Amino acid sequence: MPLLYKYRSFTTPEDRKRLFEIIKTERFWFAMANEVNDPFEFRCAVEFNWDRTATEEAFAKIECLMNPSTAQAEALAKVRKVFAGVSPEKLRERQWELAFNLWRGLSQRISLSCFAGTPENTLMWSHYAAGHTGVAIEVDPIGLDENINAVIYSDEVIRLRLKELAGIEVSKTLFDSLFLRKAKCWEYEREYRIMRIAPQSHAISFGKGSIKRVIIGCAMPLEAQQQLITG
Repeated sequence: MPLLYKYRSFTTPEDRKRLFEIIKTERFWFAMANEVNDPFEFRCAVEFNWDRTATEEAFAKIECLMNPSTAQAEALAKVRKVFAGVSPEKLRERQWELAFNLWRGLSQRISLSCFAGTPENTLMWSHYAAGHTGVAIEVDPIGLDENINAVIYSDEVIRLRLKELAGIEVSKTLFDSLFLRKAKCWEYEREYRIMRIAPQSHAISFGKGSIKRVIIGCAMPLEAQQQLITG
């Protein structure tokens, strides 16, 4: 696993307090997927041109996920009974509502901490380290290898059917498509994501010795450098 890098500002008192906290505790913040600053992330195009049978099967699958004690046949019978009097127009509306709620439910359960794969990118220093006045923290995320994922950069819009979206929790391919894909304009970040299942944003400590070094930006004022070095 390559070393990872977290770019940080070191400008305000709060910036400095937070950086010293990270260095001392080796704790990193995990934000919820629905809190990211790119509104185009974790989106897909959902196709709604399915027949009634496919839609009923998708809803039945969700019923089983929500109520594990319910058998597939029982769930399907329940859904068919509810849909018996639903018009094609209303059925399409229900498809859209379910697709949106599935996405929202997943995005509220996945937390992630994002790192760059390089300490040498000029744009990263400009955007995330206050114009080269901050730092890049070099991290070896000890014990978290199985949760580290490289981001895939593509401008392709993933297209899913409702039945596929309903099964996303048990499909790594679909999970990767939604949570590990960004537009190619972000490719310079060479991003890695450490992902966890969690109901809210939180911080966790990496293994002792995870922080290998702190790289000082080339434009950091001398006074700030001295403060960082002396702690």
